[in-house]
Amino acid sequence: MRKSIFLKHYVAFIMIITAAAFFLCSGCSNTDDQASSTSQASVIIFLPAVTDKPFAQGRPIQFEADADNFQEELKSSWFTWTSSIDGYIGSGTGFKTKELSSGQHTITVTVADSKGTEARHSINIEVKMMRRADVYKLDSRISKDPISIEEVDLLLSTTRNLSLKNLCEQDVSGKDFNNVNFKDSFLVYSNFSNTNLSNANLTNVFFDHANLKGADLKGANLTNADLSSCDLSDADLTGAKLDGCVLKNANLSNAVLAGAKLFTLANVQGIILAGANLDKAALRGMKLQGIDASNTVLTGADLNNVNFQGAILSEANLSGAKMLRINLAGAELSGVIMKEVDINNIILEECDISGADLSGSVMYSSNLSGADLSGANLSKVNLSHSILQDAVLSEADLTESNLQNADFKGADVENAVFINAKMDNLKNFEHAINTDTIKR
Repeated sequence: MRKSIFLKHYVAFIMIITAAAFFLCSGCSNTDDQASSTSQASVIIFLPAVTDKPFAQGRPIQFEADADNFQEELKSSWFTWTSSIDGYIGSGTGFKTKELSSGQHTITVTVADSKGTEARHSINIEVKMMRRADVYKLDSRISKDPISIEEVDLLLSTTRNLSLKNLCEQDVSGKDFNNVNFKDSFLVYSNFSNTNLSNANLTNVFFDHANLKGADLKGANLTNADLSSCDLSDADLTGAKLDGCVLKNANLSNAVLAGAKLFTLANVQGIILAGANLDKAALRGMKLQGIDASNTVLTGADLNNVNFQGAILSEANLSGAKMLRINLAGAELSGVIMKEVDINNIILEECDISGADLSGSVMYSSNLSGADLSGANLSKVNLSHSILQDAVLSEADLTESNLQNADFKGADVENAVFINAKMDNLKNFEHAINTDTIKR
């Protein structure tokens, strides 16, 4: 009987011990798995997206990757990218390349931190030599193979109709295309430099990356044409119709656009207007932040509500322009000519306006605090009730200007000319700098 009871207690004890051991071991196993999981470094390529479609050789491909579960903050330089065909192709969490050879690539990104932890990920992509027509969405009525120069010359001597033609990458520089119909044609990467395209029908033409330097486009119809990234420097677009035209990243430096209605453009992001002639052009309401419009002629132009924030307008001529509610905050205005313009309540805080000619302009109640107006011509300017605190006015000419109720606190007026200026009720002029050097 005692033996039976003993055996029962023994078995129960063994079961308890076994259960405890199992529980403890089970807990240890879970902990190890969790530690292994959290310490397992990984990296994944999320651009380009894996697709069955090949990438066009010579076109940029964006690569990007992200890593996780490393024990220290990763540096971009620790990401190394290789191709099974081309070897090393780049570094960093993201980069762009158009140098991949044609063929089936295994792209691998490897990440290794300073402690020796390493992870890698690979994807397969195909890079293929393609015609431009295969890369772009081409109208089904257009042949994917460009016509020859001989065919171009034949059509010019007969019908002068080049509508729905593929002239991509063709060099037709210097040719006479006056009054020619190019409607809906495919002209990407073509060379039209110094051509005569006056009065040509270029409606819906795809010009992407074309060279139109020095082209004569007077009176041309460019309605809905795509001129993205085109070189239009020195081109003459006088009287051209630009409704819905795309000029994204186009170079219009020294181009002639006198009288053009640019506000009808569809896209002007990144456009370059340096040295362009925009006399009496209509730009009202356009968003031109940060553009280069240095040395541009904008005389008599409609600039109402234009956003020139951060733009480069140095040496530009805006005399007589309509400038109601124009935004010039942070713009580079050194040497600018803005004679006889109405820019009441303008904010030009901290702007460089040195050497500018603002003579005869109305700048009532404007904010010019901290602006550099050294050497500026401010004669006959209405600056009444304006803020000129901490502005630099050394060598500036304020002859016959209206400065009533203007605030000059901290302004530097060294050798400035105040002859016959209206200076009634000046604010804080006693706190201006170098007042003993002014000419009255």
